[in-house]
Amino acid sequence: MKVLNPQIFLGAILLILDQLSKYFFLSNYPHLISKNEGIAFSIPIPWQISFSVGIVALWIIYKISKTEHIENKWFLPLFTAGTLGNMADRIINNYLIDFIDLGFMPVFNLADTYLSLAVLILILENLKK
Repeated sequence: MKVLNPQIFLGAILLILDQLSKYFFLSNYPHLISKNEGIAFSIPIPWQISFSVGIVALWIIYKISKTEHIENKWFLPLFTAGTLGNMADRIINNYLIDFIDLGFMPVFNLADTYLSLAVLILILENLKK
């Protein structure tokens, strides 16, 4: 029996958690939802451009993942789940569903958190060298 790659498994779980969290807030707390039609920090941009950027980002991350010089590949499930989670929002709703509001920064969602953690891992990985 072939064992599922733990990174693929984690990415799938993270994507499911992202989508379930958005559904939960839409269903139970719609007044807490922020409909984000922009990109990072709610900068307005047409969804087609944002979607295209997501596709290109996934391709770049795929290429990065094939390089030997990155030891910590755990950024991959985080980046992939974050990108796919936000792309799903754009396909289904034409906007991102944000609900985490800390009060001192733009409202965000779990997918955004995954993306931030993935970038942090890549930065730390490069600083080690």
